[in-house]
Amino acid sequence: SVCNKVLVEQKEIVSEGHDWVDEEKLECLSCGLDKIVDELKTIIPSETNKSITLPETVLGYQITWESSDIDAMLNDGLIVARNDDRKITLIANITVNDRQIKKEFDILVKAVKVATGQYDVAYDFYASKLNKVLSKNVSLMKSEYNGCTVRYISMDESIITSKGQVTVIKVEQSTIMKIFVIKNNVAVVYNQEINVASFT
Repeated sequence: SVCNKVLVEQKEIVSEGHDWVDEEKLECLSCGLDKIVDELKTIIPSETNKSITLPETVLGYQITWESSDIDAMLNDGLIVARNDDRKITLIANITVNDRQIKKEFDILVKAVKVATGQYDVAYDFYASKLNKVLSKNVSLMKSEYNGCTVRYISMDESIITSKGQVTVIKVEQSTIMKIFVIKNNVAVVYNQEINVASFT
């Protein structure tokens, strides 16, 4: 410092993309998020035995939802009939100023029992194209049947997608397709084994 000699040459360190937010913006973000969470707390019960209507926007902010247990409640709040109570977590993915912020809400989903007769008949219809060995894409039944509607969720999208697109490889593959038969805003889940033939 006395003779101004450079002992170690200084190098510029390039930023690795830190997203700096000034204090005022951070405070505004926190305040906005608190308002969103407070609003969601008025919508989401701590326990339920019926379906919940989950909002896609709150106070102008986009929200997508994810259920920790789709055998009890689907991502959109549709309840699934069961004989036991289940504690689940609904995860709200909130988009605030181009950021994804996750907030979790714990819910006790109470047991819901239904007579499954009409559900079973509809399941047989919806599963009819899936109960044989598949070697190509399948058109999943989507029309209303026996007073019921349906949703499909594949447990391995790399084998068959929830839309029925099949991936054929050199070995035979199998997975489960969850078929949710819905009536009167209550779903019954059926686990359909899917077998995909090998390519030769």
